[in-house]
Amino acid sequence: MVIVDESHVKQFKSMLLVRYIYQAADYRRNAMNRLHAVFMSATIRMWRNRGYEEKCDNQSNHAITDYEVRAADELEERRKAEDICISKIKDGLSVLHLVPAAEGKMGAKAVAQRIRSKVSCPVVPLSPRSTYDMAMQKLAEVKENQKVIVAADILEVGTNLKVDVVIDLGVKRTYTCRRGHVRMETTRINQASWTQRRGRVGRKKPGEYHLWGHEVASGLVDQEDACPMDLSMCAMMFKNSSTKLPLLPSTRN
Repeated sequence: MVIVDESHVKQFKSMLLVRYIYQAADYRRNAMNRLHAVFMSATIRMWRNRGYEEKCDNQSNHAITDYEVRAADELEERRKAEDICISKIKDGLSVLHLVPAAEGKMGAKAVAQRIRSKVSCPVVPLSPRSTYDMAMQKLAEVKENQKVIVAADILEVGTNLKVDVVIDLGVKRTYTCRRGHVRMETTRINQASWTQRRGRVGRKKPGEYHLWGHEVASGLVDQEDACPMDLSMCAMMFKNSSTKLPLLPSTRN
């Protein structure tokens, strides 16, 4: 059995490893020495139409109450989300406010600045360009128990933030590749992101999750295929580096 942890990472070596293990498992599916592979991920992506089981666990230690932020457009959504955030702070709760980016009217900096002018507790903006360690160090500097964290998907990770409420705009900035061109787009979050974001509460006590457009099944975008890359592009690279691929059949070509 081969277990690949953090298999969602969009880094060349990680993507290549996932593709290699998947291709090896697929090749040996009906062989006597069948290869069992488990791909573990904080943000699971789908194996489309390939006959593999996939699991996405959205259970929690404590109850999470779901709320829908009803708004006609992003402008109204932003205003309502910030109003909810301020209301929860006045109730003595700590809030994680998830936004799509660092800059712009819906970005972490602008949202944090608007909220900071209306509350007395610390408001901590985290840039999507921050590393996980940088984000954790910045949060560790906040000594007060009550706080507002304004962040993008840097916090779609398994960290304990000690917050009571998650307010999620439900969109994210991400790179997409269409017709050979890579571009940055704002899209709805997918099921994996929803699971991770919602899971920031409900760990040590009950919590609330507020999401714009709460159609979890139909409103969220399809998850990406975990294996979009063809290994044939890398065959010469492996050959030139004398790298052996023990899980795949040997070939002269």
